[in-house]
Amino acid sequence: IEQARFAEAATLIESELANAREPKHIEQLNVLNAINLDKQGNPRAAYQLLSQLLDKNPDSFELRYSRAMLAETKNELGQMESDLRHIINLYPDSALALNALGYTLADKTTRYQEALALIEQAQKLVPDDPAILDSLGWVLYRLGRVTEAADYLQQALALMPDAEVAAHLGEVLWVSGKRDDAKTVLRQALQAAPDHVILNETIKRLNIGL
Repeated sequence: IEQARFAEAATLIESELANAREPKHIEQLNVLNAINLDKQGNPRAAYQLLSQLLDKNPDSFELRYSRAMLAETKNELGQMESDLRHIINLYPDSALALNALGYTLADKTTRYQEALALIEQAQKLVPDDPAILDSLGWVLYRLGRVTEAADYLQQALALMPDAEVAAHLGEVLWVSGKRDDAKTVLRQALQAAPDHVILNETIKRLNIGL
């Protein structure tokens, strides 16, 4: 799938499914099948597959989380939130689900205080997770707390040199007036991931000349 060899991936998944007996293994293979469909540009088929499987196993963490993430990419935020809240109700200590919902609320809505509460809950469970630190920095930025935001985003980037985290930190530094620092962060990220969509969108939106 990562190499875009989708037909080969489908054949491998089908072969494994024919021999799989353990429910968890079957579930993981079906999630891979949905990912393969989505990567081929057929998110509707991927969504339908996950929905059909959830009809039979509504409390599956992996199936429901996968459908939530697929709904988020399609900007179906109501479905994403419904699925993640279902998970959180079943597994209140799921830092993964808490952070995913909090980050999306911070990034795609104005429900910032609600997002902050979810992300802080996730951080209590996994204090040093870089994805959670990134989310915390991003929601603090949305709330106008730019100094705190930069601190968390710098921690996140040090732990996880990721282009999206760099885009977040670069934006916070740029908006707070630390423009040379922002350019350094963004330039380094761009060298590592020149085609990263969020990184390039951030640079273009802020009209940053590198």
